[in-house]
Order: sequence, then structure tokens, then C-alpha cells
Amino acid sequence: IVEAMENGALERTPVLEEYAAQYAELCLDIVTRLQRCADYLERGMRSEAVHEATSPPALLDLVEVVRFPELRKWGNVVVDLDLTSFPQIPMEIVERLRQECATEEGLAPLLKEYRRLVYQGDRANSIRVLRELRQRDPLNPSWPQNLKPLEEATLPGILREVDAALAAQDRRRLRELDQELRHPQRAAPVPAEVLSRVSDALLAERRASTRLAATEIAQRLRAALGRDDPSGLAEGLAAWDALAAEEGFDPDARARATADEARASHAAWTQEQAAAAAFAAGLDELRGLLRQERPAEAAIRQHLEALRQTGRSVPDEVRDAVREALAAGVRRRARRRRLAGAVVAAAVLVILAGTGVTLWRLQVARSRRLLLTEMSAQLEAREFDRLKAALEALRQRDPAFYGSAEVRHLATSTEEALRRKADLDRQFQAAMAQLSRLRDGGYQASDEAIQALLAEARQVAPDEPADRAVGAWQQSWDDWRRRRRAEAEDHLNRTIALARRWLDERRQRPFPTFADEERALAQVEPAWREAGTALAGAGTEVATAFTAVGVELDAWRRDLDQRRGSAREAEERQQALRTEIARALPDLRHYRTLLEQFVRDFPSAAEVPAYQRVLNHLDAWTRVEALSAFQLPRLPPGRDGERRLRETAAAELVQGSVWEADLKAAVTCLDLNEAARQRLPSLAVTTDDSLRLLVTRYRAVGSEAWRSLYHPKPLLSRKDTDAQGEFILYWGQVYYSEADDHIPVLMHTSKAFPTGLSTRLYEIRQEARLQDNLVPQARWLYSFVAEGAEAEEVDVHLLHGIEAALGEPGLEPVPRAWLVKRLVHLLADVFGDRLPESRVWAEHLRDLETDVPWMNPRHPAVVAAAERILPALAEFPAVAPAVTRAQVGRAVLAASLSRQVACVGWLQRRPDGALVPSFLAAGEGPVWVLSVGNPGVPPSFLVAGTRLADGTMVAKPGLERELFEGQVLFAPRDGKASRDLAAGLIPRELREQVPRPASWPSNDWVTN
Repeated sequence: IVEAMENGALERTPVLEEYAAQYAELCLDIVTRLQRCADYLERGMRSEAVHEATSPPALLDLVEVVRFPELRKWGNVVVDLDLTSFPQIPMEIVERLRQECATEEGLAPLLKEYRRLVYQGDRANSIRVLRELRQRDPLNPSWPQNLKPLEEATLPGILREVDAALAAQDRRRLRELDQELRHPQRAAPVPAEVLSRVSDALLAERRASTRLAATEIAQRLRAALGRDDPSGLAEGLAAWDALAAEEGFDPDARARATADEARASHAAWTQEQAAAAAFAAGLDELRGLLRQERPAEAAIRQHLEALRQTGRSVPDEVRDAVREALAAGVRRRARRRRLAGAVVAAAVLVILAGTGVTLWRLQVARSRRLLLTEMSAQLEAREFDRLKAALEALRQRDPAFYGSAEVRHLATSTEEALRRKADLDRQFQAAMAQLSRLRDGGYQASDEAIQALLAEARQVAPDEPADRAVGAWQQSWDDWRRRRRAEAEDHLNRTIALARRWLDERRQRPFPTFADEERALAQVEPAWREAGTALAGAGTEVATAFTAVGVELDAWRRDLDQRRGSAREAEERQQALRTEIARALPDLRHYRTLLEQFVRDFPSAAEVPAYQRVLNHLDAWTRVEALSAFQLPRLPPGRDGERRLRETAAAELVQGSVWEADLKAAVTCLDLNEAARQRLPSLAVTTDDSLRLLVTRYRAVGSEAWRSLYHPKPLLSRKDTDAQGEFILYWGQVYYSEADDHIPVLMHTSKAFPTGLSTRLYEIRQEARLQDNLVPQARWLYSFVAEGAEAEEVDVHLLHGIEAALGEPGLEPVPRAWLVKRLVHLLADVFGDRLPESRVWAEHLRDLETDVPWMNPRHPAVVAAAERILPALAEFPAVAPAVTRAQVGRAVLAASLSRQVACVGWLQRRPDGALVPSFLAAGEGPVWVLSVGNPGVPPSFLVAGTRLADGTMVAKPGLERELFEGQVLFAPRDGKASRDLAAGLIPRELREQVPRPASWPSNDWVTN
């Protein structure tokens, strides 16, 4: 499609129509599969949806293919040329499916573990994994559905454990059971009565412990109350509240009363702190108002009154500042009044010039009032020197007015203010002297203490020069602090650079070992701690940078300690797992679980490659135990033994094991034995009546040669009498030949014996029992078949029958050859693969002619056949070796399956790298390993060496490449060497002919 669009071949052609139809069909198939996946997801069947999406061809890959870049253009082409339209891919389903596939992939290890646990029947761990799956995949309804039956199955046992723990007052076990019953991912409900009983039992202990803890806290609270220690009260109350939040909190009444008293005291202290804070805030607001150029007197009085109402003392400097501000207001009003008075006075002097005396008196009174107002303003403004000079001038100029109460009050106030000013001067000098000593001593005091002294000096500074002196001292202190900060910041910057260098080094090239990392931190941390002493003198920016570096160093240290602790913990877990692995055997399933955990948790450990190799072989090793208790005394094993043998061979654990081939061979032996037994009756079945013929021996009176008369049915007889006396007459259908070269034909005795077949003319011999009159080959064959029905080894029975038939003297050559051929053909048909010589024998007998009129031994064809048969049968190979080889082969196979091989130990690697065996128990004898080759190649046993009584092993040379760490060692229960066992079972002359069983150690077989 893309090539067609690139080439511009966009005309409706059969080829393009076919492309469009195929593309539409592909899109429709994708949409159908996506809808199927969406349906699975809607029903909570994510695994099925993922399976559908990942089944070849992968659905998400197909979506990427069909959504090629030119898709929009192709859609236009389809519309323009009226080609087969294609459905749109529902991308919302694709995105959801992609997310679900990612989720399924994330859950794959847990799902694999869950399936393995289900296969092993491990209910407890199945519950654990299902709960983890439910936690990580909470929206999937499958997990609670699968979890609930398992939890319901285990709940009765847990409830019994609860009853036992309650009876024994085993609180540790009760806590474990309580966690199990209240597990957040639990799906099966638990009876509320059980939960209540467990909670009551656990809370009884908790109530006692919390009461003891509450008593201890109450003692701390009483001590804090006695010391009037608010911080101690806060700490104790916080501990009390934390304890009260716990379940089962039940303090006694005295402790509760102490806590209530402490809480009330702390609340009062908190309220006092809040009031003090509010007073300080109001004081700050008043000070701010006083710093204004012309503060409002009403606002000042309002703030001052508010502070007085709190009942707290307003500082003197604030009161003085208030008085100064109010005096300044008074002075401003006095100036305005003086100005207004001057104007009025001038007018009065012009208008009332004639009333001089009166006006003078009024003027004097007004002047006194103005002077009094001015002096009052000077008092409020704290202009004590001017006020004192004015009072002294007034005393000399106007003693009467000076002696007035108002002026005396001003004089008294002035003297008191001057005394207070002298006190402030002394305080100021003392503060400055202390500041000077601090400066001379190198400012050895905290910034807060120095700031407090400066504030005190400013507060008691009597005048502007004093303020300048305080400012000069502060300036020198600020200069010293700047120099000190520069030195501190230089020190901190050097330390920051050192730390940054190591931090960058750590990020760019991680340290190979913890020791290297610790050495790096050992260079940085002491320098950082030493530089921390200069932190107080540094600026905010450098201090922030230093603190940030400190945070990184602390994080580095915590990370190192955590990683080192994790590594130590991992090493401890690794060592514990190693110990558990060493104790796991002979439980190969537990051994597998531990190895899988080791490989999963410690992928970089030195043992992992060997353990992965072990895990690759463990399936075959585990299947060895399928016959660890199996015994096959003989083969065939009898009816009960046959049933057990067939069940064992059909077991799932046997499939793919080292035993599979030999068990199949043993079952094949049973099948062949049974098949031959079923076919034995067919030996006595022929198309004619030759095996139903009866034979009567007769000879003419006075003759010596007996002849055989064959008849299909018993001859009838009766007694007759003639002149010579009594005789017996026989009659019936018989096979008779009138001449030696004639083939016997069925005729009546009256024709064959015209004078009658009677005891008058013939001696006649018949057995009393009818079956004893059967032809010899029939009697022999019927007996052979009857005996074969009870024979355990039908092939041996056939071989013995061949041997017996060859030497049977009562059989004519032709019937004897017929019997031998019949037996050999049955043996070759059924056991030809096991006894290949039987096919050679059948070929040897194939040319012997037995289809001749054997009932006439004098017939030329019979005579000729007998002449060929007799030497051929005389040259027939001996049957006994085949009997021995068949029986020995089965005995060796039964012995190989009956060794009861079991795990006896494993191979460990010493620190020097050498592999040494670790045996589970004392013992001696051969030690085997199971060699597992490529897929499709059956595993086989190898003798690895011989175990000695001291627990060591003499390794067999040439097996170095077959042995590895973690390999499981096996041994037969009989403790016999396989070569010796085989030598005792197999005669020397047959050792090259008896095959080695597949489960026999391949490097320990007997040879000549």
C-alpha cells in the first residue's frame, strides 16, 4: 500500500482492490481481538486478555503495523476510489491493554510463584502470595475469589490455635494470630466474637502497661508542677496525650487528676504568655506612634490607657517618651496662645491706652500664666537646665510669684527630674564602661547580650552626645562582626568546596567499596564539623549553602549507613539462606525453593551460576525420587506387582525421568507377555478339523504292525455274537487310504472295511477317556496352551515348548515340524524384537513342508517331507541360551528399577575452590550423580565415586566436567557396586548380549 501511494499508482486496479480488502480484513481481525480483550478486562479476566493479546501474532505489534504513517492518506484513497473500507482501531482499548500487559508483566514473578505453590499444595504460602497480589492489584476480582476458599479452609485451624493461645495466655502467639485475622487483604470474614475475645485478651496486657506508663508520666507532671516548670509540663502532657491515643488506655484516678491539674496550670501559663505577648505588642505599637513626627495626643493617651488597664507596669522610658510627646504638644499650643495674646495685647494697648495701670496688671497676670505654661512645657520636654535657670531668674525677679504653689510644684518636679537625670547618667556610664570592657575583651559575649546592653545604654542615654557615643560603639562592633563574618565565610566556603568535590566525585564515579566511601567521608565530615563552629558568624547566604551541603553530607552518611546495614543484613540473610540450603536435603522441592530464592535475592553472589545450573537440573533430580521406595523382585512381577508397576510407570513424576525408559521397557514386557498369553489359544485353532481328530490304533489279528485310523467323531460300537463267540463291532466315518500313495479320504467304515471293523478280525486299541484319543499333536498342543495360561513368562514357556516339541518321541516328523513352526512363528511375532533369533528360526523352518497328507505316513509326499524335516529339526539351534538371556535381561532390568536410589548429600565448594561432598548421614558404598544433557536427551546415572566410612569420597577419574557446586548426590539403598551386581546376575558368556538398562550407571557396567 505504501509503495503504491509513493509511486502515485492510485487508480482502482484489481491489485489495489486486493490490498484494500486484505488490509480491511486485517483491521477487522485486530478490532475483533481487541473487543475480545476488552470483554475479558470488563469481566476482571486480565490474564486471559493478556494471553489473547500476546498470542501470535502479537496484537499490540499488529496495531503498530497497521497504523502506518500514511494511514490518513490511505483512508482518503479508500474513500476516493470506493475501495473496501477498514474499521478504525479503538486506541482507548489499545492503551488500556498496553497498561494491563505491563501490570501483568510486573506481577509475573508472583504469578509464577503462586502457580508453583498451588502445584505443590502449599496453602499457607499460596495465601501469602495471593494477599500480595491483591495488594498490588486491588481492582482484580480474581484474587479475593481465589483467596477466600483458601482462607476459609485454614480458618478452623486458626480458630483452634486462638482457643489454645487464650487458654495458655500466650500473648505473643495471640498477637500473631490477631495480625493474621485482621490482615488488610483478608477475603474470608472472621467471626466478630473471635476478634473481640482476642482483642480483650491483648488489651488486658496493654491496659496494665498503659496504666504503669500513665503513673510514671503523672509523677513527672507532679515534679514539674512543684518546680513551676512550663516546659516540663508541656513535655509530660504531650506524652500523656500520645499514650491516651493508644487502645486500652486506662489510668487510675490519681494519675488522671494530676494530669488535669497539670493541664490547667499549663493553660494558665499559656494564657499569661499570651497576655504578655499582647502587652508587648501594644507597647511596640505605642513606641511606633511616639516615633512619628507629630503624633496624635488622643491616640497616645488611648494606647497608654490600654496598657495601664492590663495591670502591667509601663517602662519608664515609655512613660518619659509619652510625657515628652505631650509636653511638645503643650508647647505648640502655648506658642499659638502667645501669638494670639500678643495680637490681643497690641490691640488693647491701642484701644485702651488710657487704662494703663489696669492693663499692666492684666498683662502681668497673663505673663505669669504664660511663663507658668512655658515652664510646664519645659518640664514635660525634659529641658531641665533651662527650666532650672528660668526658675532661678523668676525667684530673683518675682519672688512673690516664685513662692506660689504652681511654681513651687514646678521647682520640686524639676529637682526630682534632675536627680533622676543624674541617676541615668550614672547608669549610662556604667553601661558604656561594660561595653568598653566587652570591646577590649574581643566581644566575648553573645549577640543577644550585646544587643541588650546597647538597648540599655540607649535607654539611659541622657543626651545626644551620649547617643552618638552608643552609635560609635555599635559601629565598631558592626565592623568587627563584618571582619569576623568574612573570615567565617571564607572558612565555610573552603569546607563547602571540599565537600562539593567529594559529592561530585561520588555522583560521577561511585565508590567501588564501602571502605573507599568511608575514607572519603572521613576526610569531609571532620572538616565540616570543625567549620560548623564558624557558622554563627557567617552571612545568611553562605550559612544556607553550608547547611545545604551539611544536609547532603548527612544524606550521604545515612545512605551509606543504610546501604552498609542493608548489605550486612543481606549478607546475614545470605548466610542464613546458605545454612538453610545446606539443611534442605533430602527434600529436593524445598531445596529448589531455597535455591530459587537465593538466585532471586542475591543475583551477584558467587554461587549463583552453579545454582542456576542446579535449578536447570533439579526437575530431573527430583524425579529420581519417584522410585526411592519402589521394589520389583522379579519381572513379570505377578498380578499385584503388575498393577503397582503400571501405576508407577504412568505417574507424572516418572515422565522425563531417568526411570522412564526402563519402566516403559518393563511395561512393554508385561504387554508382550499378556499379548502372547492372549494369542496362545490361537495355536489350537485351525481352519480344518485336524486338531479335533481322534485316533484309533488297530492291526489285523496275527499281524505285528499297528496302524492309525483317524476319525472326526468317536466310533460307535456294539457287542455281537457269532458262531465263534462274542465280539465288538465298530463303525463310523474315518479317514482311509486304500493304497500307500493315496491321500486319506473320509468314508464310512463299511466301505473301508468291507468285512467290518470288529474285534473278530482286528485288534483295536482305544483309551478310556475320549480326550486321550485325540491325535498326538492335538493332545500336546492343548496341554501346552493350558499350561501357558498359568505361565508367568510366556516367552520362556514358548521356548520350553519348542524345546519339548523338538524332542517329543510320540510325534511323527510332519506333525512335530508343524508344531515347532507354529510355536516359533508365535514367538517371532510377539517377541521378535526381544528375541531376534526367533525370526532366524522362523526363516530356518519356512521351507519345511508340513502341508502333506500326514495321516498316511506311507504316502510318498509324507515320506519325502519327513526326510527333510528330521535333519532340519536335528540341526535346530539350542533354545536354552535364549531362555537364559531373556530371564537374565529381565532380572537385570528389575534389579535396576529396584535399587531404591535416594538423595544422600550434595557437593559443596571449599574456600580453596575444591568440590567436596557433604553427606546427610554416615554410610559407605557407591555415590551417583545424575547427568542431564540437552533437551531431548534422557538423563543418565554416573558413578561419581565411592563413599568411605569417614565421610570422604574417592572420586572416579574423568568426571571433573560432570561435577559442580550444589549438585545432588544419590546412592542405591543396597550400597552395592553396580558392576558387581551385574556380574552376579549375568553369566560371563552373556555379558556382551544382555543390554544395559537406561537407569543403570553408564560408567559402571560389566564387560568381559
